[in-house]
Amino acid sequence: MTPAPNDPTMSGTPVETVAGGTLSRSEVEALSLKAARGAGLSWGMAEEAGYATTWLEARGLDGASTLLALLDLCGGGDLASLAPDIDGRIWRAKGAHLCPLVVGTALSDLRGIEPADITAGPLSIANVAHTLLLLPFVRALAEASGTAVHLTSASGTCAVGPNGAVCGDVAACSERGDLILSIDGDLTNPITSPKTPCLIDEETLRRLQDYAMRTTVPASDASRAGAGASTTDNE
Repeated sequence: MTPAPNDPTMSGTPVETVAGGTLSRSEVEALSLKAARGAGLSWGMAEEAGYATTWLEARGLDGASTLLALLDLCGGGDLASLAPDIDGRIWRAKGAHLCPLVVGTALSDLRGIEPADITAGPLSIANVAHTLLLLPFVRALAEASGTAVHLTSASGTCAVGPNGAVCGDVAACSERGDLILSIDGDLTNPITSPKTPCLIDEETLRRLQDYAMRTTVPASDASRAGAGASTTDNE
């Protein structure tokens, strides 16, 4: 899929694509940020979305389609209602589910404090939507603790090491579910990080671009009248 001319959601020179879009990491981050903004997320949350999506894509994990699913689920909503209700080491949803970006930001903000101190014991987080987007934030916990952090759900366990390596059953973090975060040994058979560029399937790319285009202002007679220089340069 070749980006449309003058598409403000893309940057750099268009590249050849095969059954989707081939993007650099910087292009993935820019598109993800704009798509999140177009879906109604704040600048802060949109920046977290761009970071998390790029981190996953850089490791061969499907960050773009996971972000799209999250925007379809949470976009335009009140993210405060998707923040965790923290009771000691148990985090619960106030509403139908928790947003992984909000949970991840809370983990980062509270890192080292008892409710999020992974070294003090397992942390229970209930009903997180699209938990794959939590992995980049869990990496920060692993880096701070100096050991791998494991995410266990009813479907299985995956883990993130201090250096950002991922191993285990990543599919266990693909949907909504209850999670236990714990320090439980080292990584085995980490997933290797592929080189850029990142390949995003055509439908996901198109729909993220649709979200991103919401951040643009349609042309109007007033904007056209004000375009260009106000004086001539004939000297």
